[in-house]
Amino acid sequence: MTDNRNTILAVILSGLVLIAWQYFYNVPQMEKQRAQQQAQAELQKSTPQPTATATPGAAPQAG
Repeated sequence: MTDNRNTILAVILSGLVLIAWQYFYNVPQMEKQRAQQQAQAELQKSTPQPTATATPGAAPQAG
């Protein structure tokens, strides 16, 4: 009976450790990554993208 109780207690405590790890380690890391992606998106919005528009009568560019 005691062995069974210890096994159940070990499983419950292991689950609590995994949940705490998820909360205290992965959540801040995900928020940091989300902020980085948002900053990168803002940077891409602010920089103009070069467009390849053809000018009638212009010579073709090398490349």
